[in-house]
Amino acid sequence: MEKLSKEPYDNPNLVEIYEERYIHHPNQKADINFEITVIERVMDYYNHESWCDVACGTGYHLRKASGNFKRLGVDKSKLMIDQHKENTEYDVDYSVANILSWRTKKKFDLVTN
Repeated sequence: MEKLSKEPYDNPNLVEIYEERYIHHPNQKADINFEITVIERVMDYYNHESWCDVACGTGYHLRKASGNFKRLGVDKSKLMIDQHKENTEYDVDYSVANILSWRTKKKFDLVTN
């Protein structure tokens, strides 16, 4: 029997079904779409140039929000980030790090979680 990691997001089975069960689940879809719309409107209204999403998971919001701005996703699970890293219309940079200890000197116009 395969030993499971204590970290759920290091479990390939969970990573594989994460978007299906969370992002694309019918009960979540309206909320996710609303969140993306709010991000797009805030970025546009304030002419923001950079956005950082901490604990970004597979980076779904970063990959789907429209607009011409820099995007950075931070998550401690490399598996989550790698799941859909190439499946995007926009350039998204990622950092594999625990947000509780992550440090950066970069400034962002918008930070979400």
